Amino acid sequence: VPNEWKKNATPSLQGASGGEKEAAWNYHWLKAEALYRADMGKYSNQELAAALDQNANQPANLFKILEASKKTEAYFLPVWLAQRYWDKVKDIFATTAEAEDYRNTFQFPFAYRSEVTRRAKEFSLSPYFVVGLMRQESAFQPWIVSSANAQGLMQMLPATARGRAKAAGIPMGDLFDPEKNIELGSAELAFLLNRFGGNWVDAIAGYNAGPGRPPQ
Repeated sequence: VPNEWKKNATPSLQGASGGEKEAAWNYHWLKAEALYRADMGKYSNQELAAALDQNANQPANLFKILEASKKTEAYFLPVWLAQRYWDKVKDIFATTAEAEDYRNTFQFPFAYRSEVTRRAKEFSLSPYFVVGLMRQESAFQPWIVSSANAQGLMQMLPATARGRAKAAGIPMGDLFDPEKNIELGSAELAFLLNRFGGNWVDAIAGYNAGPGRPPQ
């Protein structure tokens, strides 16, 4: 059990009075983040939903959750907010245009910045290309597994990862570890980009569907 859950199990709102104290506006949000830090991020969805339901009639608190999503290291949470739960928060804005403008300020975080920047430099890639591909592949969910058994942030097939690790002289490691997945995914992307003569479209197609697909 994460330590945050053992302390102040029912934190209260300032000024709460009479009867049972209400849980603080960010109680469930903090639990969602704690689950990620405990390597149980895939269970954060219930807590995020609970945070939004708890604050459904409190526009100021919903806005606090949106602002918190800009700072979290559980990078999948802002993506979930923007994709799964936007209908629960969009009405706190005055206009649809204002809501969409704000939505775009948090749904594309530069996730795992230090590791992405390091590996992009190592393999001569644009870090923005790496993080953009990662968001598309996994929505920053490091535990995710596709129906084809592609794993982790950059959705590496184990066989592809083993082959790239061997060719690049990189230890294989755990594909559910963000740092290792980013390292091997970046190495594979660099290989494909070189194979297709710098053609980003073919490199992306080859990454997603296999290097034999673009020529077809």
